[in-house]
Amino acid sequence: MNVALGKAGLYRKSAVKKQRDLFLEMKRKENPDYDFITLQELRSAMNTLPKAKPPKPSRRAYNCATQRNETLDELYLGLLVGQIHLWENGSTINWIARSDGYPQDGQAIEAAARLCQAAEQWNEVMDGRVRFQYVTNFDDACFKLEYGGFKGPVLAEAFMPFQYGMVLNTVYVYELLFDPQYRVHMLGTMLHELGHVLGLRHEHAHHVVHGWGPEDIKDIFESILYGSNNSQSVMAYYMGQTIQDSDKEDIRNAYDDLMDGTTITGQGRFGLVQKTIERVPPNN
Repeated sequence: MNVALGKAGLYRKSAVKKQRDLFLEMKRKENPDYDFITLQELRSAMNTLPKAKPPKPSRRAYNCATQRNETLDELYLGLLVGQIHLWENGSTINWIARSDGYPQDGQAIEAAARLCQAAEQWNEVMDGRVRFQYVTNFDDACFKLEYGGFKGPVLAEAFMPFQYGMVLNTVYVYELLFDPQYRVHMLGTMLHELGHVLGLRHEHAHHVVHGWGPEDIKDIFESILYGSNNSQSVMAYYMGQTIQDSDKEDIRNAYDDLMDGTTITGQGRFGLVQKTIERVPPNN
């Protein structure tokens, strides 16, 4: 499955490097007037969190905006034309959490502690392939956790490995997540969102496409099934998601086997789809 990079592959690597360099330059110029949670505060909060509620299947309960072209997540990979983006093996994804901007006291530290719990679970699953690490210096972070206000039925929103922007990547939590019926399942929400950060699409990515006809979206938003299908995947829509054994096996295999420049063919929603693996470095 390992293949050498040809001219096209070298061009893609060059483009990713230029995009990352531009991001880092813009990041160095940014001087945010934010307050961030300290490591000591985070550790203290981790020791006092109530136990997360067990999963609760629901047809309407979960809404994530990371994949904007699907309304409702075996393991599904790939979001852009001809590409599947994963982090380079051995990457450390640094993150930081704002302590300001939330409407009520305690919400910032609760969200950060739940994200930290989720990060620890994913770190155990990934076993050194990729790891999440909390930092307290803005300049060292790949993404920040912050409050995004009201966004209708949406609970949270993350990003995927290819999404370099002009500012720091962000995992957003929205107002509805702090409603009591969703708040008790916050850990599951964070596990789901970090799944996106690792490169995973929704478990239903094959089955729901919003806004375009098949011919318009086939080459743009087609996902590829890699591994097994599991309606209880952490990337599915139900409250209190947990990482399934199939999730663990499939994501480990993906990071072990899908090397940079590898071309894979898999079953898409409308037929066979071919995509090339792009391994990208974190923008820490």
